[in-house]
Amino acid sequence: MNQESTATLRIPLTVLQDSTAYCHRRLPYESGGFLVGRNDGDGVGTATRFMGVETAIMRTNGFMFRACDVFEALLTCDQQGEVLLATVHSHPYSAPIPSVTDLTVACGHASLLHLIIGFSSHPPEYALYAYMLAKDKTPQPKRLAMNITLSS
Repeated sequence: MNQESTATLRIPLTVLQDSTAYCHRRLPYESGGFLVGRNDGDGVGTATRFMGVETAIMRTNGFMFRACDVFEALLTCDQQGEVLLATVHSHPYSAPIPSVTDLTVACGHASLLHLIIGFSSHPPEYALYAYMLAKDKTPQPKRLAMNITLSS
């Protein structure tokens, strides 16, 4: 895995807490949603809220958005002048390291970042990634730094 890169996403603590609480309530299943907000023009986005999305399949080792929920999230963001910044999903029993499924399913969404919340420890661990294709076409995670702020 590549080394951690500079911050590309600012996340207010309250937004991180909202996403964590949402995923915690759905344990032992994987769950998630989206971080939405604004692009600040400096190559860094600021999340202003978490939008929870129910999983299409209730599993302890997999999460998949329903297409209709993704469309609704995009439409809502557009109507409110927001942008979709990142996907969020939980790992109920493991660290926040992308699984093979995470990489192969989400790798096509190169414009989005991916926040994973790992509940294998207390408190939960967080990791932010960009997924990209290597020269040999295999999906590769690039861990990014997060900037957790106390205000939006």
